[in-house]
Order: sequence, then C-alpha cells, then structure tokens
Amino acid sequence: MDIRFPRDAFVQEAQNQGRSQLFIEECLLYADGLQYKNLPVIFSTKHLSLLLELEYKELNNIILNSYRYYKTFSIAKKRGGERQIKCPNHILKSLQRWILNNILINVRVSSACKGFRKGESIITNADTHLGCQAILRVDLENFFDTITENQVRKSFIRIGYSTNLSVDLAKLCVTSRLDSTTGEYVSSLPQGAPTSPMLANIVAYRLDKRLSSLANKLGVRYSRYADDLVFSGNTTQLPKIELLKKIITEEGLKINNQKTLLRREGQKRMVTGIIVSGDKLRVPKKYKKDIWKHLHYALLYGPDGHTSRIKVNPATFKEWLLGRIMYVRSVEKDAAEDMLKVFNEISWGF
Repeated sequence: MDIRFPRDAFVQEAQNQGRSQLFIEECLLYADGLQYKNLPVIFSTKHLSLLLELEYKELNNIILNSYRYYKTFSIAKKRGGERQIKCPNHILKSLQRWILNNILINVRVSSACKGFRKGESIITNADTHLGCQAILRVDLENFFDTITENQVRKSFIRIGYSTNLSVDLAKLCVTSRLDSTTGEYVSSLPQGAPTSPMLANIVAYRLDKRLSSLANKLGVRYSRYADDLVFSGNTTQLPKIELLKKIITEEGLKINNQKTLLRREGQKRMVTGIIVSGDKLRVPKKYKKDIWKHLHYALLYGPDGHTSRIKVNPATFKEWLLGRIMYVRSVEKDAAEDMLKVFNEISWGF
C-alpha cells in the first residue's frame, strides 16, 4: 500500500473545502514533521481507517473493545510459576502488524538496545561485552506488564502524532489485565502482540540513554536486550545496584532482585545465553552436548526410532534439530560444521 502523503492533492482539496490558510499550514507542518522521520502521515483515527482499508465504525469498535480480541493462555517459566500470554486474534494482529511495519520500525531507539531491531541480536548483544573482566546482569521485572497505556500514548505523542490519534493507537496496542498487587484492572503491553517488543524499546529510550550515559562516565559498557540489562568492565567500576534501582524506578520500571547477578574474572560469564569469558563467544557446553546426543541416537536408531524413544513429534524433529545446529553455527562455526556432517549422514527420508 502506498501511504506517501499527497501534499499537492491535500492542499487542493482543503482549498476546495474552503479551509483557511492557517489550517492548511498547520496541517502541512504536522505532516512535514512526520515525513521527516519517515513516518506515515495520519491526521486522525478516521484517516487511519482509510489507510487500513477498514470501516471507521469497525475500527472504532475494536479500539473501544480491544480486550475482546485476545486469547489468553499460560506458559511455564524456567524458574517456576507461569507467564500469561495474551495473543490477539487475526483481525487485531493484522492492525498491530501495520502499526509495527509502518510506524514503529521507523522510530529511533538507543544504540544500546540490542533486541527486536534489524541488524541486532543476542549475538551482537553478547559481543558488546566480550573480553571484559566482570559482568553485572540486571533483569527488569514483568517488563511488558509494567509498561502502561499512558506510557504508550505518550510515546506516540513524542513520535509526532496528535493527542487524540495517539490515544487510539495506544488502545490498539495494549490490553487490560488484573494487577495482582492492587486487585485493580490496568492496561499495559500484552505479551503476544507483535507491537509490544518495539513499543517497549521506544518507552525504554530514556532509560537506555540514562544508563548509557552512566556507563560512559564509569568507563564500562552497557546494553539491553528486552528486559535483560548488562554492564561490563572492571569490577570496581560497575554501577551500584541502589543507583540502578533509583534510575529504573524513576523511569516507571522495576528491578527483579532475584535475577541480579555479578560474575567476576574466573567465573563463567554469560550474556543472553552466550558465554563471553575468554577472547571469543561460545555456546554453553550443555547445549552442544544435547545436540550431539540427538545426532548420535538419530544416526544409531534412525529419526523415527529416536523420536519414538524420547516421545517427540517426528514431523518437526529434523527442523528443530537443524535450527539448534544453525544457532551454534552463528556463534561457533567450526563446532557447527562438525555437527552438520553427522546431521547429513542421517537417513531422514522424504
């Protein structure tokens, strides 16, 4: 869809409608500000409905009742407990993907942000801290749940959109949940919506800038991948936890004290699941050992025999195992090449 702003046609139509020159100039100023940032020009929710090729009445109904467009389910956390996932249905998800692909991916975030950005990954995040003496990892508690509708609305306003439109854009990207602490319903970013990761990055822009500035003053490195904050450098130069808590709280977020971790020289230092101890990135031995175990038994018993023994779906096992090998290849190419040789010796069939 071509969403470039038809400037000349807009002026002509506004003049035909008898709009004042002041009105036209204000609209053009608004549009120019958005175009300068490579963002689609959207004047109102009704205008948004035209760009989405959706009846305004239908769009407004979704905005007012967005909570009805989610399916809720839970998944187990690694450390116990459950994480609630709210997945939008195909209608709302398509609207959120439009917002993501046309607006959010064009919004500037901090260079310290390594998650959910083109050209960045858990590997570039880990590489930031390679060769450092010590690593301090700080986890943000309930990252998406903590980011409120109000913060999202303000983000759209800061991007350059009008207040009324920002209210509705925010409502399309958040949903209500029961706060276990207060017993009240609050609106926040849902885990499961395609817009949530990038909106979280945008909301965390000020946090990233403040922590990057702090890291520079201390002479250490800083990066953030989603809710995982990492500082690295000399042990004596790393920031104090109390100062980090103060900054993070001021930005409307919370530290998960149970996941705050300091690793010094001589201890295994990991960043987003990758070992950064020594002079190169490495995949944990346990992860590689598990791949070799599956390769050995798939070669010995055949894929069907092995999957029946471990009770996994044989239809997806090949792709699953190859995916794990290719992950290793992205970090340790030589180790993965040895795995691929054995993988290709297995009789996979058709």
